[in-house]
Amino acid sequence: IDESEFFKLEMKMCIGRGEVFDPKAEQAAFTLTDGDRSGTMSFDEFRDRKMRFITGQRWSPEHVISVFKEMTEQAMAERKKMGPRWHPGIRRVLNQLFQLYDDNGDRVLDPVE
Repeated sequence: IDESEFFKLEMKMCIGRGEVFDPKAEQAAFTLTDGDRSGTMSFDEFRDRKMRFITGQRWSPEHVISVFKEMTEQAMAERKKMGPRWHPGIRRVLNQLFQLYDDNGDRVLDPVE
């Protein structure tokens, strides 16, 4: 996920929860999370960010799962509201279609593919 996508979704989720979105704080958090400074957040970087958050909370595993499920539901609902480009179902189908074109599985379409 790139910085723009991350900010759009985080902002929508904050507004949906009735919270104030702080772009400077989110920028700092994104920069700290983007360990390789690629301008994108990989799954590993995303996972580490979320795990640092929950580790500080000292929650039970059951509560962590509950919180992540709620976050997932909120993110899915917000993405659907953001239009077709963001809709999880549309993105899933496009990803499947892309994989059919990507013969070697490197997630990049080469001219011969």
